[in-house]
Amino acid sequence: MVIYLDIENSANPQFQRKENIASWKYLSTINVEESESIISCAEKYKQQGLKPKDALHVACAVDAVSDFFITTDRGIIRKHLSEIFVCNPVEFLALYKELKHE
Repeated sequence: MVIYLDIENSANPQFQRKENIASWKYLSTINVEESESIISCAEKYKQQGLKPKDALHVACAVDAVSDFFITTDRGIIRKHLSEIFVCNPVEFLALYKELKHE
């Protein structure tokens, strides 16, 4: 499941990266809308030390019952969140290959 968060990408200061991320939107299987439960979950993640936009992004993935949260953001990876499996793209590909061969 791929989650796309328009608000986070719209704040991206790097134009080329913003365009690349926007082009991936077609891969999304769902669009997560803001809700009270997402806001509440994001507040919890902010209290755990995540930046506000990161907290919102993770909260959306948790609300969508995503299997993985794939990121290169070391600040998120280091948090070891219990509600969702956080990994970097290389780790995800290794896991995917392993699961595919089972």
